[in-house]
Amino acid sequence: MEGEGKEEFQGLGNRQLNWLLRSIKVMMDSGCDEVTLEAEVTNKGALALYGRLGFIRAKRLFRYYLNGVDAFRLKLLFPRPQPNYYNDYTSV
Repeated sequence: MEGEGKEEFQGLGNRQLNWLLRSIKVMMDSGCDEVTLEAEVTNKGALALYGRLGFIRAKRLFRYYLNGVDAFRLKLLFPRPQPNYYNDYTSV
């Protein structure tokens, strides 16, 4: 019984992670400049995960949650496409 619950929990975590990654891709493909979210400063697992995904800590939000816990505002910045100046001059 214990093993089944653990596998089910891991499956839920994998589904949530896949949903998150798909959502980030949709935002990037739609032309968004960044993704912004908040996470409790005490939520080490979430902060580590978001850090591995490339999120940076943009700001500390004091007493952000109703329980008085601070949060970090996290941002994932998408690279802007660089103009290709070479193509502009080849058509002259």
